[in-house]
Amino acid sequence: MLVRELVMRVVYLCEVHILKCVVSLYSAQYLAMLARDDKHVSQENENLRSQIALKTKELEHAENERVKLELAMKNKEINYLQK
Repeated sequence: MLVRELVMRVVYLCEVHILKCVVSLYSAQYLAMLARDDKHVSQENENLRSQIALKTKELEHAENERVKLELAMKNKEINYLQK
């Protein structure tokens, strides 16, 4: 009976060790997934910031063009009224 109990105890300890290893493996995989997600989110944020900067420049350029056109129209209006 003593041998059987020892074998059962060893089997139990092996099962516990295997479960701990599985949990550690899943924990490591989960942490790796979080790290990839964090890197992905950081890259996405950087891409969005770049897009915002580009759209801001485009908006500034369009605003400058609008002001130039308004000035050109006013100059034509002034020239027309002076004639």
